[in-house]
Amino acid sequence: MTYRHRWLIILALVVAVLAVQTTTALSAATGRYISVDVEAFEPWGLFGLGTWQPLPESLQRYATFSLAPEETGAVGDAIATIANANPSAWPSILWAGEPRGHAWVYGVDPELGAAYRVRVANNTPLRVGIVLEIDGLNTLGSELVSQTSDDRMWILGPQQERVISGWQISSEEALEFRFGVPSHTHSPLVERRGQITVYAYLEDADAGQRATTAGAVIEQPVRYVDFVSLTAAPLETVSLRYGEGDAYLGIDCADTSGGGVRITAVDSGSPAELYGLRSGDVITYVNTIPVSSCRQLADLLSVRHSGDRIVLKIHREDRSFLVAVELGD
Repeated sequence: MTYRHRWLIILALVVAVLAVQTTTALSAATGRYISVDVEAFEPWGLFGLGTWQPLPESLQRYATFSLAPEETGAVGDAIATIANANPSAWPSILWAGEPRGHAWVYGVDPELGAAYRVRVANNTPLRVGIVLEIDGLNTLGSELVSQTSDDRMWILGPQQERVISGWQISSEEALEFRFGVPSHTHSPLVERRGQITVYAYLEDADAGQRATTAGAVIEQPVRYVDFVSLTAAPLETVSLRYGEGDAYLGIDCADTSGGGVRITAVDSGSPAELYGLRSGDVITYVNTIPVSSCRQLADLLSVRHSGDRIVLKIHREDRSFLVAVELGD
């Protein structure tokens, strides 16, 4: 090998390292409190080398879920305390206005067999508890996710970022995440396949809990620490669909105190708009199945595909009616 060839190889390796370092700034699904990115490993074919690249993503749909009034007030008080004590610690975009819980949904296009990892960033000056759910199961122990603060969480310090690369099976080891066909899935929950969801919980700073951050990726031990959530329900939810042909209705919704979910907004040009759904309508049934929450509605849609037809029971003012909707993509 000539001196010139050696330098070309070194230059190629430097470029590769820079590429790895710059991928984290691209394609993140950024919410109000956390940011989530999914990266796939792209091998070069030489000595197992490769780079982690953000998966291509496009915004599919966006829904907003309000926290319960008492929890919204608690979050607002906690944010105001931080902001008043140190205004520069919390960007104004995070604490201005009324805090709300959010659910962001993106579509991703994976390669079968590719290893992938989930990068989560805490955008706040407080500790945040993160529940990473893949195909309906908690990646810490592969248990069902209850969507409450009782779930096992990864703990992120203020402004901290963590990369999670596998299903944690012990305090020392994890099973690598890989995109595969449904028959090879790690999860038996058919209706949840094809979805990566991150639930975020803000720490109750007044609880007096102090500890080092916990959680680990591949070949790193997990340490367990105390964490008391400020709210029982998730503060924010970021969800990424990686299955193909996902069904799209095109609404924002909110849970109601009674049966059904209320439509809070209808996307322009969506199937919902095309079939006459309006903001304020309440959906109580999908194909004769009663609906009691936005999450349940999302689960019912997750097993559908573009072009499928569903029948919705709609309550509008003083009347109710049925409408058949052909789902989009």
